[in-house]
Amino acid sequence: MGSSDLDNWVQKAKDSTVGFYTDHVEQPILSIKDDLFETFRKQSIMDPAELELTSEKLHRMLLAFSERAKGQKFPENASDQEMLEIVMSKYEKEIRHPIQNLIGGELVEALLIQIQKLKLDIET
Repeated sequence: MGSSDLDNWVQKAKDSTVGFYTDHVEQPILSIKDDLFETFRKQSIMDPAELELTSEKLHRMLLAFSERAKGQKFPENASDQEMLEIVMSKYEKEIRHPIQNLIGGELVEALLIQIQKLKLDIET
């Protein structure tokens, strides 16, 4: 393998990593940020129906994550707090190796759930 082959391989790996980060981390976070700011620009008091939709979305995200993390079906009426504890526990483990878990772990999903929770807290 020549030096130029190695340089090409390193450049392709770098481009792939940057592309993955942009598509799966940066853009979803920016989208949620834009959604939050747009929500507050449109109205100063949250519509109860929109608040309920945000809450339901968070619940569905928590339920799906918790079921995958624990490998078992959760009841639909499981408390958000109980499931948030599962997310935070997984987050604490995954953050120890952020680069590895950003690509192959559940770190991004845990971050997006936390952002959804923050959105709900702000709307409330």
